Amino acid sequence: MDRFIEFASLNWYLFLAFFVVLFVIIGSNLKQRMSGIVSISSQALLRLSNDDEAVIIDVRDGSVFKNGHVPASINVPMADINIKIEALAEKYKTKSVILVCQTGVRAYQAASSFKKYTFPAIYTLNGGIDNWKQDNLPLSKHK
Repeated sequence: MDRFIEFASLNWYLFLAFFVVLFVIIGSNLKQRMSGIVSISSQALLRLSNDDEAVIIDVRDGSVFKNGHVPASINVPMADINIKIEALAEKYKTKSVILVCQTGVRAYQAASSFKKYTFPAIYTLNGGIDNWKQDNLPLSKHK
């Protein structure tokens, strides 16, 4: 134990860096959990969409969307979210919302805009379309 204390006192900057990184990781996870936005797997997305409980909104640009998207998803590019959100909220107010992008990052950003409306739940596809492809799930290439 004495050697550990000696090591810690001589290398205090390493311990400081460790605790800063630990705090950042815990803080970001806690923020995401408290936001009410849940990241779901591809299989969970399929269950929700098959039960017709959710609307899938793809926030990628239209040209990327046309090259391959989750079946039954609608395209609302990130740039148009704030313009179309009220119409979406009215049309799909009884359904949960699943937001999809390429990697999951932009979907989470878009999900923040949906929080002020009374959707039953707001989800993002964990890992986005990249994860969907990795799970060998089909993509639609029309619309």
